[in-house]
Amino acid sequence: MGSHPDQHRRLMMEKLGTGGYDLLLERANDTRIGRRMKREEAEIKAHYRAELRRMQALRANGELGRIEFEGWS
Repeated sequence: MGSHPDQHRRLMMEKLGTGGYDLLLERANDTRIGRRMKREEAEIKAHYRAELRRMQALRANGELGRIEFEGWS
């Protein structure tokens, strides 16, 4: 945005249209998004730690080559 917020707003209005710009503002001002991500962050960490333990156990049991892991979804 820089030092010209009105120019930025006009550019986004042209690019997204009035409805799209309104949705963008609504999402930018939604404080629940950050809290949701904080809650999910703990779940994501737990998932990848479990995957790491599983992969380490496979290696300890002699597994060679690439070991696929399941991504968090």
